[in-house]
Parts: sequence; C-alpha cells; structure tokens
Amino acid sequence: MNLVRTSDDLGLRSARDVFSALAGTWELSRTVGNWNFRGSAVFRAEGANELRYEENGILAKPGHADIQASRRYIYRYEADRIVIYFDERPARIFETLELKHAPNGTWEAEAEHACAPDHYASRYAFGPDAIMISHVVRGPRKDYEMVSNYRIVSR
Repeated sequence: MNLVRTSDDLGLRSARDVFSALAGTWELSRTVGNWNFRGSAVFRAEGANELRYEENGILAKPGHADIQASRRYIYRYEADRIVIYFDERPARIFETLELKHAPNGTWEAEAEHACAPDHYASRYAFGPDAIMISHVVRGPRKDYEMVSNYRIVSR
C-alpha cells in the first residue's frame, strides 16, 4: 500500500493510536475473486476500548444482478492488541492483530483463522487515512482472495 503521509505524521505511534484512529466513516472498495464491492464502513466508538464496525454496499459482477451486502464486527483494544470479534452472541473471535510498525510508516499485522473446513490467512496495513486488508481463503469449500481498501471520509 502506498500512503503519502507516514503514520508518525498523524500521531499513530502505538497500537492504541491506530485503534483510536479507526473511529469514523470510510469509503470501502473490495474485490472478492471476480466480484467487486463498493460501499462504506463505519467504526462507531462504544467506550474507550470498543468500536462497532458496520459496512454496507453493493456486490457486483458483470452478467449478474447486483447484491446488497452488509457485515458487522466488534473491534476491541485488549492488552495492546486489536481483537476483532464476530458481531454475535456468545462472543467469538474472528482475528487477533498484534500490530508492528513497518519501515514504510504503516502499522501492519498478520493473522489466521479457521472457518472449518477452510483456512483464512490475513494481512492488515493501517495508515493515517487508509487501510488495506487482504484475506487468502483456501479449503474444500472456498478458494479466493479478498482485498479491501478503505479511505477515510470523516472522523
């Protein structure tokens, strides 16, 4: 991901700063195999250590009818990590991010999780005004790469 300003320029000096900077409205574009998603995502603060994430948009592929799509997660700041939960009861972890400050100025993390019988290998890059998330999904039921790009609209 090529970001113009480094994360240090906007005070992203820790995992806590990265977590706090997520709050706001983001423009979202995503590829899921041959499909494209366009929409928006909102991180809404629920106290100092929790963000409610909701995205809404249109999933499209040439030759197919557009599909309204949405997704929700809960992001929590826990023990100097960002833990992403599915928005369901009981609470279930999607992925845990142990952020590292990269030489290019972004904050990055890798994570994995099983969605039996398939496996997700994920990469995250957080900058001051942009986020990139990729999931490589392999298994007997799923075989695709999903790449999401976020641009800040308002904080």
